[in-house]
Amino acid sequence: MDIGSYSSNVSVEPPLLHRLLVPARGALFERRWAIALLDQGLPEILRGDEPSGVIFEPPDRNFYWADPFPLGQRQDCWLFVEEFDRWRGLGHIAALRVVEGRVISRKAVFVDSHHVSFPQAHPYEGEWIATVQSCNPQARIYRFSRPGESWEPTPWVLPEPLLDPALCRIEDQTWRLTGIRPVPDGQDVVIHYASAGQQPAGWVLLEQLHEGTCARGGGSLDVLRGLRAAQERTPVYGSAIVLSNWPGGGVVRRIEGRDWSADGSAWTGCHTCAWTEDGSTVVMDLWARRLQPLSALHRFLEFRADPCRVGVA
Repeated sequence: MDIGSYSSNVSVEPPLLHRLLVPARGALFERRWAIALLDQGLPEILRGDEPSGVIFEPPDRNFYWADPFPLGQRQDCWLFVEEFDRWRGLGHIAALRVVEGRVISRKAVFVDSHHVSFPQAHPYEGEWIATVQSCNPQARIYRFSRPGESWEPTPWVLPEPLLDPALCRIEDQTWRLTGIRPVPDGQDVVIHYASAGQQPAGWVLLEQLHEGTCARGGGSLDVLRGLRAAQERTPVYGSAIVLSNWPGGGVVRRIEGRDWSADGSAWTGCHTCAWTEDGSTVVMDLWARRLQPLSALHRFLEFRADPCRVGVA
């Protein structure tokens, strides 16, 4: 665990050898992703407790689960995840019902012609509203009445198609939104919006922040606690999660995949950490590389299916 602050001008340009090896590695290896339901709540994670919990993977290696977002209490909760179909080359959103540490049901709740990922859901007027990261330029907001139901489009849209969009409601019942606007020089821009009223609409731009090392969202935006989960930007995508002050950016907690390796599972990295509004239920994703004979074909299908998707090796 590292406590301190980060600098936004740290160079993260990968060395030449790394850039040359990535395509070859992607042709032979693919990432084994999993999601973790933590034993600890958010207060325990913030004070430095080492993460532990139950880890879930889909039974079929042609799929993986990542980008989890929780609703409910740990012993009986729903987890929304990106469920990536390696043969289709696209991700969709699945809802997992988890009771006493076991996945007892799974349902695809949102499937699109575009790749979708990074699901989040929040209560709103007796229902739920939900967002995703999508290659669809409409950047629509969705709704459902109960967890496990299919998501339906609402009239509302995000102000622009953002990477890693994260919503949060504050004391006056208005909304805050953060996300990433990619720029050509590689220095991602964190965009911060506020809704004009209590509906998730009428977005007003508050600020644009240029951050070099912890820009990309990595899970929850929690304005009430002054926290934001972000991905640490290094040559290896998804190497660590940083829980940072919001706004401000000072590091409160940093978690690596190897923090989970005490059981011998040898996880390499993690890139999402999300929690419920009361902080009692916390989830993460984890990954490790594995040699797979069809990895090159999976990669080809992935990029052909939706060229705007950012793939990783």
